[in-house]
Amino acid sequence: MGELKDMQFTLYVKNSDFIVRDYNLFKVRIMPGITFIDIIYRFLLSKNFSASEIELRNLVFKNYISTSEGVDVKLQLLLKVNTDYFDLSARSQQVGKGSKLLSDWENNFQCSIHFTKEDKEKKNINIGELSSNPIRKVEVDYIYDKLKENEVVHHEFMSAKGHLFMNNGFWLGQIGLTELGNQYVDYFYLHPAFLNAPIVLLNYYAKGRNAEIKKPFLP
Repeated sequence: MGELKDMQFTLYVKNSDFIVRDYNLFKVRIMPGITFIDIIYRFLLSKNFSASEIELRNLVFKNYISTSEGVDVKLQLLLKVNTDYFDLSARSQQVGKGSKLLSDWENNFQCSIHFTKEDKEKKNINIGELSSNPIRKVEVDYIYDKLKENEVVHHEFMSAKGHLFMNNGFWLGQIGLTELGNQYVDYFYLHPAFLNAPIVLLNYYAKGRNAEIKKPFLP
């Protein structure tokens, strides 16, 4: 296990990055808040923590991160030790050409990071059985098209391919990445499109199961 000590790290979200380029909310390039999960895991793994012992709790998405032409984002994550776990907070500033600061710090995200050595119970799910006789089977592309009606647009890098299987009491998403997404899968611990896709499917399932998406939930 890595060392519990106060730490901070900084990264830049560029307007040309595939994540924001291919995820647009009301025509604004956005980094989905769920991307923080991958960022946190990759940082902790680089500090010799094990993925199997990391547990994120109390995730709060405060403000979204957006970029635009000539405007990138400086993102800073601060980890403070609290007895035997971390309190993490993330803040950002907009930056222009020559790293010129264009805004004050804005708080974007917070959570607590706990560590466990307990053996986690493994549950086997029979995917074949759950997907064999659904009440409804929906193409994921169709769900992305419905979201476009709400001006939530997923382009290739931030899209997933596959199906949503719907039945009484459960839904099952069977998804894979696009060709472009697969080219960069090794750059991440959890690819942002994989993290975002379950929220897309849950929106569709939860908003009345009648193909109507009125108010998407977007962490």
